[in-house]
Amino acid sequence: MKQITQQNRADFYNKTGYMGADSEIANWLTFVNEDPLLTTQPILVEANPNIEPTHYTSMSISPLEYIEANQAALPWAIGNVIKYVSRYKAKNGIEDLLKSRWYLNHQIALEEALLKDINEAI
Repeated sequence: MKQITQQNRADFYNKTGYMGADSEIANWLTFVNEDPLLTTQPILVEANPNIEPTHYTSMSISPLEYIEANQAALPWAIGNVIKYVSRYKAKNGIEDLLKSRWYLNHQIALEEALLKDINEAI
């Protein structure tokens, strides 16, 4: 994926009216580069509560933005931990904390198995 700059983010926001995830901005940039009319005509995007629910969009940075920005350093399970911990108060309460714990335990088990394999190979 192309590196997204602050100017790209600002342009996307000015045209669409909302802060998109890096993947959305990258897709938009692809279309802008292919169709110069997109740079002069506003793109109207209606808010979709199923895609961008308020329990994510009310945060300073959405879990998706954080996870995507750090995806090289975050295993998939840890991304889910971040998602569930971030939303627990606004969505499912203890259920989300339990889901988060399940994913954290899963990642711990993976890390322990990896360490065991490394130690046995030595």
